[in-house]
Amino acid sequence: TLKERVTMLTLTRKTDQSIIIAPAVDLDPEMTVAELFGQSHIEIRFNKIRQGVASVSIQAPKSLDLIRSELVK
Repeated sequence: TLKERVTMLTLTRKTDQSIIIAPAVDLDPEMTVAELFGQSHIEIRFNKIRQGVASVSIQAPKSLDLIRSELVK
């Protein structure tokens, strides 16, 4: 099912904050783009934008990591 193939992250972002979408750390580096995405895609939804803060939901294949950029610095 789709639920088994994708992951979802919902969070808020302020001005100049970002989200990193990258191949999962344990992913085979020889994997093709077609294999990476399988039968899925990346969907980014802006749920609410108010006073410089956006509520964002990202749905992506489990082969991708969704990371708040401040966690990798």
